Amino acid sequence: MDIESQQSELDITRSKLTALQEITRIITSTLDIDSMLVEILKSLSTLFKFEFSTLSLVDEDTRTISTKHGIWAGKIDKYPEWIRLAKYPLDRRDIQTDIIQKGQSEIIDTWDDRFNKEIWDKYDHQQYIRIFVPIKIKGKAIGLIESGYKKVEKSTIDSNEAGLLETFASDAAIALENAAQIEYRKEAEKNALLHNIANHLAHRFKNAAGSIPSAAREARRTLLEGGFDSSNPYIQRTIEALEMIEEDAMDLMKTAESLNLPYKLSSATGKSADVKEALNTALIKAKPRNDIDVVKNLAKDLPTVKIDFEDLKDIFYNVIKNSLEAMDNKAGELTIDAKLSSTANSVLVTIADNGSGIPYAIQEKLFKAIQSTKAEKGMGVFLYNAREILRALGGNIELVESDDRGTKFRMSLPI
Repeated sequence: MDIESQQSELDITRSKLTALQEITRIITSTLDIDSMLVEILKSLSTLFKFEFSTLSLVDEDTRTISTKHGIWAGKIDKYPEWIRLAKYPLDRRDIQTDIIQKGQSEIIDTWDDRFNKEIWDKYDHQQYIRIFVPIKIKGKAIGLIESGYKKVEKSTIDSNEAGLLETFASDAAIALENAAQIEYRKEAEKNALLHNIANHLAHRFKNAAGSIPSAAREARRTLLEGGFDSSNPYIQRTIEALEMIEEDAMDLMKTAESLNLPYKLSSATGKSADVKEALNTALIKAKPRNDIDVVKNLAKDLPTVKIDFEDLKDIFYNVIKNSLEAMDNKAGELTIDAKLSSTANSVLVTIADNGSGIPYAIQEKLFKAIQSTKAEKGMGVFLYNAREILRALGGNIELVESDDRGTKFRMSLPI
């Protein structure tokens, strides 16, 4: 080997050591996954001088891959629309899903029919040469790095640079795995704390509210049977108010019971519910405003689903209520679809609105325990409980999409 070749090898080795040192710095500087993703992108920008880089991860629960963050000319998440569009089911043919399935890197400098045409056109991807590198743990791809240069500035990505990026991705995978394990333990601790708090609150709540329904019924009975003039408007309004108090108190009691999640799950065994009836009951309770158009596309002859009716009604009600709140300042449209799944083993229900959407930073945490989004009129602990209940019964609830054009949730209900 001549001196020039030896010098080239030494340069490559030094670059790899720099990459390893940078990953080590990331591991020791943060154990939060989201922060780590940002640090990895910053490192890519610093080490490789890419025009842009994005980092995508697989979600095994929803069987999708989506871009989490990107860096463009040194600026993190400069194009949120790009990030929003880059989400794909793993069974869809796309460059990202292809890289995940094959587990191999690719360098592409022209149009490929696996690309997202909307992103390609909107962000002028014809100008880039790009490399896609899988992030693998124990041989399994859990995500990928996409990076690119403007072709007018750098027209090729050679094997040495690709190998260096693969080394970087391999070390990033170790960092992410460590962070994921720590986050999992923290989440388990939070869940245990949540259940303890919930059980305590449920007990106190039921004790405090338990006497209200019977007291309201007794007061109403006194008015009806105690010689009062039931045609008196004041008496009529009082009776109606007592009925509402009783109904609300019963709802509070059910809410208290739902906090005790193990009890709720065991109580649902062997029960079934009519989807249309639960949806209609939830809609009546949610009371959409007159300027909200409710569009229902409910398939005929839907089978009953394996869940307690009250649980299902409450899940529908909370999703509908929050959709209505998202359209609080404008006329809108609430669309509800229900149909049998393609495998005929579940009913799929989607609830969509054209409201203000859920901020991207919050979407990642919607189904976490002790996660409140009330500042953005969110759902607090409700979605966590809903997912726990549905998954225990073989179903699921997921956020399909959400942006400034609206939000869509989908529920899978086993039959």
